[in-house]
Amino acid sequence: MKKLLLSLIAACGISISSFAQCAPGFAEVIVQIIPDTHPTETSWTIADNSGTIVASGDSLGDTLCLPENECDMFHIYDTFGDGINSPGGYFVYVNGVLKASGSNFGSDYLVSVNCPDGSFCTNSLPIDTGTYSGVFEDSWFTFTPTQTGTYLLTTCGLNTCNTQIWVYATCPTIPYQDNATGTYAYNDDNACGLQADMLTAFFAGTTYLIRVGDALNSCTGSINFRLAYVSAIQGCTDPASCNYNPIAVIDDGSCIYPPNPLCAGPDLQIDSMSFISSLAITSHTAATCDVDEGCVTGYGTRYVMRFTSKINNIGTLDYYIGSPSSQPGMFNTNNCHGHAHYEGYGDYRLFNSDGNLVPAGHKNGYCVIDLCGFGQYTCGNMGITAGCYDAYGAGTQCQWLDLTDVPYRVEQVKEIVMAFVMVPVFMVTLIQILHWIQWT
Repeated sequence: MKKLLLSLIAACGISISSFAQCAPGFAEVIVQIIPDTHPTETSWTIADNSGTIVASGDSLGDTLCLPENECDMFHIYDTFGDGINSPGGYFVYVNGVLKASGSNFGSDYLVSVNCPDGSFCTNSLPIDTGTYSGVFEDSWFTFTPTQTGTYLLTTCGLNTCNTQIWVYATCPTIPYQDNATGTYAYNDDNACGLQADMLTAFFAGTTYLIRVGDALNSCTGSINFRLAYVSAIQGCTDPASCNYNPIAVIDDGSCIYPPNPLCAGPDLQIDSMSFISSLAITSHTAATCDVDEGCVTGYGTRYVMRFTSKINNIGTLDYYIGSPSSQPGMFNTNNCHGHAHYEGYGDYRLFNSDGNLVPAGHKNGYCVIDLCGFGQYTCGNMGITAGCYDAYGAGTQCQWLDLTDVPYRVEQVKEIVMAFVMVPVFMVTLIQILHWIQWT
């Protein structure tokens, strides 16, 4: 009867109010599904923080009583892979308060409900500048600056364990990646050792999601960090210079002009050791995003060769790409990371022993950012500072070649960075890497 009442209320467009009587210590959780024309495609589960499924259902939804202090994960699925078409959707209420909702979520979507504030991205704690403690394995905060400028995010001098800091423009998908995937800015180890420390540009009125955590579970207690305003964004403000910084508001006297030899430009170098030492062939279950982005050539179990791409700017000037909003033609948003990618930045190719191209490669877009800590470029203003680097680890989605349909033989792998160069670069050192592989 409870399910019938929920369906009737949804059909009549009436707001849901609490009507189930849960015992003391339990919270009422209502899962409301407004199906589209294909209701049999929809199903859902709720699991506790140990991963045990405590409830499940289909397009009819349900009303449940769950422990108040239990952090639960709501997981909704669509067998066709297009979510629930609007105006349909899913709605999850806890004690009458809407905690999660959505519609066109693709194959599946995972979101936390009934969890402590700050334990997941969707219930981040708002903060201002100051010193704070993260009490969870990953602690989440939101920061909306009132002043545009350079800000310091650091765990230096506040911890002794191995810490990391991530900044996002939008909530990433669960499970969260322990690398730079999908970030606006990111740092792991820095000049102070195992602690994270970075300077990044924040813009007034924009909300940023800050995640503070550890590496390899090295922290056993709270993780302390500090957020501080440093200064207005400084740099060369003359557009006629070789090193013009379009987001700088204070000229720091660093402008240089031809024929100064420092005007030579950026010089990008692929880290060959990172590439070769990271090569590994693994199995991967293809998701909708993998196929949509051209990362694999089919669904199901795929056999992929993973590798790390680390690009150093060893030149004298920054490799500056710019903002997706001001240069939309240089970027694509056909990805599942929630941000723009620099079009055609990486090109991965496979050749057979006769030198013929094997149709297993693909072009890959990146959010090109500084990962060295002293850099200034983020997903909102892309580039690589002179002396800095960007890297995508072997565990990153799409950071592979799909070998599933390639017959056994000895092949040659080639990684090319900047196959389509849209930004002038003085030189690209080791623009391509060749390496022989063999697999069965």
